[in-house]
Amino acid sequence: HNSVAVRRSALAALSELELVNDKEYTIASVSPLLEDRDELVRQDAWSLLHRLVPSKADLAIIAAGARLKHGRTDAKFSAINALIDASTTSPTASARAVAALSVALQDRGRGLRVAALGALAQACSSGRAER
Repeated sequence: HNSVAVRRSALAALSELELVNDKEYTIASVSPLLEDRDELVRQDAWSLLHRLVPSKADLAIIAAGARLKHGRTDAKFSAINALIDASTTSPTASARAVAALSVALQDRGRGLRVAALGALAQACSSGRAER
């Protein structure tokens, strides 16, 4: 929505509902707002996600996934690198990074798809090596 007030109100409502609703749904709904054009909306989104996701590694993957899906092209490439790094922290992180990188395979930019494919190979091998 174009109104900052509406987006902030929606975040406040999600913040209240996260106690009774599905945590993963709330995370999926809030993560795109990490790339919002308004600073206050981004801060509110970070605040809510910090409460929902105590693990810094998981939070980094969520943030990188949001950049990969909703960010500018240069931000998408940096998100791919962040996901490669995050995939080495644990098998769970590797699985989450693979899921986030899979989104980039649908991007219109061929260069981004190729980079994501290479990153997927690295993330998959990181997850396998730690098992």
